[in-house]
Order: sequence, then C-alpha cells, then structure tokens
Amino acid sequence: ATGNSGGSDIDDLEISAFEKAIYLDGALDTVHLNNIRIWNFGLTTNQTVIFREAATVGIYAGRVDGLDISNFMNIAGTGIKTVVGGDGSSLFGTWVNMQFDSFNGVDFSSGTVTCTSCYFTLATAAAIGLNQSGGSFTMAGGWSQTNIASATPVFNITGGHFVWSAGYINGVALDRTLFKSDGGSVVLSNIFFDRIANTAYTRPTLWVASGRATLIGNRTNDKGTGAGTFIQIDTNDHHVVLGNR
Repeated sequence: ATGNSGGSDIDDLEISAFEKAIYLDGALDTVHLNNIRIWNFGLTTNQTVIFREAATVGIYAGRVDGLDISNFMNIAGTGIKTVVGGDGSSLFGTWVNMQFDSFNGVDFSSGTVTCTSCYFTLATAAAIGLNQSGGSFTMAGGWSQTNIASATPVFNITGGHFVWSAGYINGVALDRTLFKSDGGSVVLSNIFFDRIANTAYTRPTLWVASGRATLIGNRTNDKGTGAGTFIQIDTNDHHVVLGNR
C-alpha cells in the first residue's frame, strides 16, 4: 500500500507475485509484518520462471517509519528491496528471523535496519545475499551459504554503512568471493568464513576493493595444501585490520 499505511499489522500471509508482493511507501507509523511466506503458490512452471526473476520483489519499501518484520521467508527473485520514498524519506526498522532462500536476498539502497537471526542461501550464479548501495544495515548473527561458483560475491557492498558481528558464511569448495566491499564503510567482527582445506581458490574470500573497512577477529580454515587469499585490500586507506586468521 502506498500512502499512510502506518499502524498496519499483517500476520500469517502466504503470497506470490509477478512484480511486487508487498509495496509500502508513505507509512508514518510502524508497520508490523509477521509470519510472511513469499513463495510460488499456485503458479505454473512458466509463471514460476517470472516469479524467480530479480525484478520480482517480495517486499518493496520506500518510507516506513518503523518496518518491523519477523518470521519471514522468501523464494521470489528478490526478497526485499528498499528505495528512497516518494517524499524523499527512507525506512527504518528491525527484522528478525529472516529467511532468504536460493535467489537475491536484500537489495538495500536506502534506510536504517537491524537484521537479527537471518540467513541467505544462493542457488544461482547471479544471486546476491545482500547487495547494498546506501543506507545503514546491521546484522547480528546470521549465516549464508552459496551452492554455485560465480564471479558475483555473496555479499556486495558498494555504499552506505554495513556492520556484521558473530556470523558464519560457507563457501564450501566453490571459487567465489564471499564478501566484497567496493565503497562505503564496513565493519566485520568475529565472522567465520568457511573454506575447504587443500583447495585452490583464485578469488579472494574477503575483498576490500575500495571504501573503508574495520576487520577484527575474523577467521577461515587452514589452507592445507591449497592456495588462495583470505583477505585482499586494494587501497591504502583508513582501515582497521586486527586479529584475522
């Protein structure tokens, strides 16, 4: 709903869509979404192909003065997309128990959000767990796993502020960058990047191409007889890098 939908509560919703399943912009009070499942209910095989395209969005949100989401599951092409609202303002809110399955998770260009206990699984080469170009996104805990090799990173930060603490990301034996920062500022602390020993990787696991990074206490597995770079930092900037192994 566009316009002032503030104060709305949506519970136990199962929905599919060809463009936007839930559209919010202009909400001047909190919107609560709980037990939301965005899945290809009742769709044919050809319709499901459209449903899983990146342009199909589970929740499309501009201004929402408190977008609180809990117990959310998405298997549409993109789970959540945030944008600047029609009045020039953005959303803020808290997200808890978020499940982004197989395809694009969050396309975050605007807003301020804390996401707790969320996971991202990627089953296609083009899928991105979090693609952030603006705003402020904080993750507490959470995990991600990719099941396919790709030149596309699992997490891709090109702007804004991203903070993640005490998380886990599994790249198995696939040659794929698990986290890339190419602008903005990132803070990663106590993240375990799970790589397979005795495997040769050509792409860095954690790559800071540009922007500013604080990397503290992050770990990966021992290389064994394998090869590859755990952390690659391309620019001499105001970084903090401490205790990563």
